[in-house]
Amino acid sequence: MKNIKRLAFSCLLLVPTLWQTTNAEEVQCVDGRAVTYSCNDINMIGRMHLRDFGQPTTLVNDVWGYVDQNNGTEYALVGLSHGVSVVDLTDPQNPVEVASISGGYSLHRDIKVYQYFDEEAQRYKAYAYVSSDLYEGIQVLDLNDLTNSLSLAGLFFEMFRSHNVYISNVDHSTGMALDGFEAYLHLPISPAGGSFDISSLTNPTAPELISVVGGTEGHDIVSFIVTDDRAEQCLPGHNPCEIIVNFSGGDQLIQFWDVTDKQAPFFLSSLSYPGASYTHSGWISDDGMFIFAQDEVDEFVSNDSTTMYTIDISDLMHPTLSNVWSGPTGAVDHNGMAVGNYYYMSNYTRGLTVLDVSDSNNPEHVAYFDTYPADDNAQFEGAWGVYPFLPSGNILVSDIDRGLFILRMNEDPDVDDYADIVGNSDTGTGTGTGTGTTPAPSKSSGGGSIFYLLGLGAFLLAGRRRNY
Repeated sequence: MKNIKRLAFSCLLLVPTLWQTTNAEEVQCVDGRAVTYSCNDINMIGRMHLRDFGQPTTLVNDVWGYVDQNNGTEYALVGLSHGVSVVDLTDPQNPVEVASISGGYSLHRDIKVYQYFDEEAQRYKAYAYVSSDLYEGIQVLDLNDLTNSLSLAGLFFEMFRSHNVYISNVDHSTGMALDGFEAYLHLPISPAGGSFDISSLTNPTAPELISVVGGTEGHDIVSFIVTDDRAEQCLPGHNPCEIIVNFSGGDQLIQFWDVTDKQAPFFLSSLSYPGASYTHSGWISDDGMFIFAQDEVDEFVSNDSTTMYTIDISDLMHPTLSNVWSGPTGAVDHNGMAVGNYYYMSNYTRGLTVLDVSDSNNPEHVAYFDTYPADDNAQFEGAWGVYPFLPSGNILVSDIDRGLFILRMNEDPDVDDYADIVGNSDTGTGTGTGTGTTPAPSKSSGGGSIFYLLGLGAFLLAGRRRNY
């Protein structure tokens, strides 16, 4: 009897280390449907339900991708309510959880990957950095032996918790530093105070804090490097000029910082925009001349449709709001990333929305996959995160209640004409610092503080979550 109990216990221990969904086939989007999901020009390659993860989980939050440069294996790193899961995507129709690490309950987890070539070991090494709501430090996860284990390589305690985590000066498809630059770890410090910090990754398992940028709230950030004439607007000698964009949440600002000197970041400019409610996140256009920005609360407050803002940064000292894009539903936009001519947006209850942004001031709706079939209402359910940088072309989307989706967009998707059902949002002038004024933006349709959010209780409780 004891032997039977021991055998059963041993089996339970093995379960989280290799967890696989049942065999599946790619689900094509045909006539606007992929089984129960509405869609256009996007197919579902694979899927993992909440029950398919080895760690007990009540929800999925963010997702990131990792490509092992030693063998080309693609992975999804999935944030869970009680930990992090690593999913092997070698057979994307049948994703396999190869490792996981448990943690305390956290509504928010954010994950980024840093990878580099270790000269001594003569192989690539990689680490994941995980932030959460918990006062337990930023986790540093060792990704170097995923066939056997996922281990905690360190804890970064300079900031005990952070809403998001970001690594600058890297290729987001590999996590490797750009040629001629060093990678740096950044933590938007809200709600502890300040905007973001800068830490060295010279020792990847023990980041070293360099400086903290204060002044406003910090919710999320993105970075880019300027090598053109705009570098003259940075401090003398800063060419190339390393820029961090701070999306300040309840302070309703988009800020631009010259961080070329990590010891002394220099403020360049800031921008607000009509209807600003909670300036959440954004991404840089492929040509580096525009920022696409998400506001997580404007759909609740003043708009009746998904709204994305295009910020012209051709003049770093006087950024301007140049376009307001309105979507076909009232779903809230959350996170977005640009790859080439396309912008991939996690759109909560509408799932994944893809825009053609080859003309940044005229985004055109080309594809979508609705991971949340129930409705397209303004609530915090559905698609949380998106990762569109995998070399295979597969797109990772994390859905809060429905798990991990592995999607693929058709080549050359057609532009959708839905102008007759798009709601109208207010246009006006953005408010930039400096002497320039912001011109009234064009508008396209497919062709405060944290306590401010808490005041939206009637809306947010309906979605059961605060702000993501």
